[in-house]
Amino acid sequence: MSENHSSIPLAHVSMGFSLKSTPIDYFHLSPSIINIPDEHDHIKNGDELDLNLGADEYLTIDHLNIDHSKKETIVFNLPVGKGKTSVCYDLVRKYHAEGYYVIICSPFVKLVEKDKEELAKYFEPHEIFTYLDIEKTTKEHRFSLNWGVKARILIMTTNMLLQNPGEDFYEQAFTKRDYLKQLREVITSSGKKVVFFFDEIHDAVKNFDREFLPNLIKWIDLTHKCFVSSATFTPASVPVLRHISVLTEMSIKVFYSKRLKATTQANLHLHISTEGYSGKFPYTLKKINSLISAYRGRKINILSGYESIVEAFTKTKAPIPLFKPVRDLNANICTGSTKSVFDENTHNIGTNFTTGVNITSANGVLIIIIPPITRSDASYGVFTDGIPSIVQSVARLRNGGDVHIFMYAPNTVIDIEGHKLNIEEKLYTGKGNVNHLTLNDGYLKFVESYNKKYSKVERELFVLSALKESETLKYQPPTLQEDLVKKSQSVLVNKYESFGKGLSPYILWAAINNQFCNATLTSMELITKDYQSIQLTSSNLFDELLELLPTEKRLILRGLPFRAACENIIEYIQRDIKTITNEDDSTEEITLLNKFYLDGIAINIDKLLRKSFFNQALVSILCYLKVGIKSLTKEQYIHTCIANAIAFNNDEITPIIDGYRQLNTVRNEFLKFVDKVSFLNKAGEKLIHTEAYRVLDDIFTADCILAIRLIKANDLLYVGTYSLLQNIENTTVVDDDIKKRVWTEFRKLFTNIGDDRRSFDKEKKYYLVLQPIQANFLVPNVQLL
Repeated sequence: MSENHSSIPLAHVSMGFSLKSTPIDYFHLSPSIINIPDEHDHIKNGDELDLNLGADEYLTIDHLNIDHSKKETIVFNLPVGKGKTSVCYDLVRKYHAEGYYVIICSPFVKLVEKDKEELAKYFEPHEIFTYLDIEKTTKEHRFSLNWGVKARILIMTTNMLLQNPGEDFYEQAFTKRDYLKQLREVITSSGKKVVFFFDEIHDAVKNFDREFLPNLIKWIDLTHKCFVSSATFTPASVPVLRHISVLTEMSIKVFYSKRLKATTQANLHLHISTEGYSGKFPYTLKKINSLISAYRGRKINILSGYESIVEAFTKTKAPIPLFKPVRDLNANICTGSTKSVFDENTHNIGTNFTTGVNITSANGVLIIIIPPITRSDASYGVFTDGIPSIVQSVARLRNGGDVHIFMYAPNTVIDIEGHKLNIEEKLYTGKGNVNHLTLNDGYLKFVESYNKKYSKVERELFVLSALKESETLKYQPPTLQEDLVKKSQSVLVNKYESFGKGLSPYILWAAINNQFCNATLTSMELITKDYQSIQLTSSNLFDELLELLPTEKRLILRGLPFRAACENIIEYIQRDIKTITNEDDSTEEITLLNKFYLDGIAINIDKLLRKSFFNQALVSILCYLKVGIKSLTKEQYIHTCIANAIAFNNDEITPIIDGYRQLNTVRNEFLKFVDKVSFLNKAGEKLIHTEAYRVLDDIFTADCILAIRLIKANDLLYVGTYSLLQNIENTTVVDDDIKKRVWTEFRKLFTNIGDDRRSFDKEKKYYLVLQPIQANFLVPNVQLL
């Protein structure tokens, strides 16, 4: 017996809220932050210049006070959608016109493709070279480096520049390294310099590992300027900026602007579920079907944290899949598996557009499915870095529209006391509470943690590093810069809700505190199961469960084959359909999920189905509905199954039918055995010795075990309801103990031999054998198989 989850009734309860006017938090790159404590090489210039962009003001080159002749690193720490990328394209055109080589580095392949597409509007094909051209021509065994080094606009991923091979094949990694080497030689011989552009640097920090930094420094003599941009800088970005600034004599200038709400806002809708969901169990997300219907005629974009949910939405195996409206969109599937690129002109569903794409339509619809973090080791999917991917995802809508976020109900609330007037009680009652932490405070906490960690073992580290016996025993602790790059984001996300721990606590806080520049919370609902309490008692299960079945359900069960009815009765007893009258006197049907209590203790349906007396009550109800019998004993069940199995044609044999046919064969052999070893006393009574099992044949006993093994392997209804020679199917040796168990069970199951004893030859060791020998527990007119 199994539960059908696909029709679990869910209540969608609208919740009230009020917004707070909290300044939008972002990571400030002040000189004190960029000058990492205890690092020897301090930044020469760490100016942080406020551009003071208005809510609807976009960045232009005119905003920037840049000395284009100066060797320096320029950082754009600006809100999403402010035109950072467009200005960088303008700067590419400017520096290219002045004879510089331009190298554009992005964290993802899709951004490389986007950059090429945009720059192709201004440059001839031969003036642009991307690392994708290397991969393509390598596969065709006809690659020539000449084209790549002649072009002065070069687009690649950050990991290629730093020669982080990732999952590249050796040939590809070697070819890229050879290409970069030849490129540096050509630039050196030309006497020209390079201007670097590092876009969305927060997604590329992992490449700035100590192992790959020498590959960055190879460009130090060729670099004129570096431009680095992101809307979501993190503590891990700090050492990356320092590393890049090494190329420009550690001179940095930061342009920033406060995060302000744009005039045109998307409507943000939170769908907070108390029930989990996954690719295997996506039913909690059924509201998406109605959203698709409501937004008919608009482009739908579904961004999922898990690829498995995308597969569940788009798979076509089931004739009528649960998410047929999603499938019918025939959406462009954008995942790591499909390699498809986001297309604003059609519907999209996938995992790879948290950043780097724009939805410019005023009617854009973005549905974001946040991974439900229900345990500490749960995967965050594409939202592994916490806040950056959340903020970037919401920001895909540029000109209004609707953003729907489906997320698991947070187990912890950020600053409960400060939000009791802003959210309903059901969202914070019984939940954990944590204080809010700004992004810069998080950075300071990580630095403090680093200092504490290594100060405690300073003496031990000194001893290790001073060892002379063997160089291999020496140990150098990681520097703060290395720890920031490798660990800071994951440590902060796993430790602090304000950095994205659990994902949903931050999203709720950010929505209520107006932290999204392009979207404002418009609606909030709680998705939960609709329950009603059902009290059951062990002594009266039959009547109590029967009462849960309305007349129409009883009629359906009566007409179904027995095993199909077993599946359906479980579904029926879990739900109750009631008609309610609304305030306007209209009526509607609602479905309630039954929450069971057995003898006063809450118990779920899965645990009930593991109790044989519960299953016996269900089986008895079905017998009552079909033939009027209020119970079905083990003996009745087995005799009826045997009779059903015999009645099948030989071409209809299944393993379960075969099992009961084999049981019938050993039953007949057992009856012959009883008749053979029993005898008449002087009174004419037929007797059999209580230890008759000692003369049971080994082969017969083995055949009994094989028949029972076959039944237990295929008749799950029997296994969950009755017991028959418990665990004997695992027996490998036939001995007197096994024979005794078979004798005792079969005597009660198949014969009219009772437990009354008779004396013979002064020994009371004999059972009375009643006539007829064969017992008959058959329930007529019931088809159990």
